Amino acid sequence: MLPTKAHLEAANLYAEKLYDVAKAAIHYKRVIGLNPEHPQAEEIRDWLNLANIKNSISEFHAVEGRYPKSLNELVKEGYYSKMPAAPRGMRYVYNPKTGQVGVK
Repeated sequence: MLPTKAHLEAANLYAEKLYDVAKAAIHYKRVIGLNPEHPQAEEIRDWLNLANIKNSISEFHAVEGRYPKSLNELVKEGYYSKMPAAPRGMRYVYNPKTGQVGVK
């Protein structure tokens, strides 16, 4: 099993250089699993939440043929029991025309 540092480096490589969100998520989850109190744990959880929201928007679009009217529609349609919290001091910003979501 890779140590926490190696998983973090792999996750960052996949996320920032190779743009492979799925593989980055695997390694970020392993970092948290190995060390829930990791110094970057909150940042990693925030990244994972945003990646999951983006994935849910893509799934919704594939099924419905349109983007959700709001992020709350993902809750109403059962993609979430409740939306993940935005990073501390920030909020999710969503564009229903493009399906783009970010934090501000």
